[in-house]
Amino acid sequence: MEEELITKFEEVRNLVYDLVTKPSPIPELKEAIDKLRLDNLKAINELKSALAELLKPKKKVVIEQDALIAKEIRDTALHRSEIIEIGDFDIITIWVNNELDQPVSVQVKGNFTHSYINAVNIGSAFTVSANSVEARNLSIYREVWLPYSFCEIVAAVAPTKGAIHIKYLKRVG
Repeated sequence: MEEELITKFEEVRNLVYDLVTKPSPIPELKEAIDKLRLDNLKAINELKSALAELLKPKKKVVIEQDALIAKEIRDTALHRSEIIEIGDFDIITIWVNNELDQPVSVQVKGNFTHSYINAVNIGSAFTVSANSVEARNLSIYREVWLPYSFCEIVAAVAPTKGAIHIKYLKRVG
């Protein structure tokens, strides 16, 4: 597409050059053609700059968002992280730091509204061992994609010390 646009503008520029190089008996016509030539050259240069900017590789931006901060779990009940909006991002890494003294099961959930109600599982649950870190990627190309996500955490044995942290690392670009 870029090549086609550049080719068309080159053709227009060549036509203008042909008109300018031929002497005109009307001075006003020559002045108008000269102005048109300059305007076209300026437009061609602006278009080339715009195309170069559009075709330049975009920087990838990563946004880190806490979903669960230092949650001290002392039971075997279901715990949920905050709901995180992921709608504008193409890859999301869910990072779980389990500082508890017991392993936990983490299930990533998704929803089409900012709600826990009617949320669905995204992928399979995974286990994060005691005092360890795990991460899982969500990709709009491979997973069920919904604009809101959160995690459910369950310990099979009640932890007696420590806390758990969950971050969403969201990438766009």
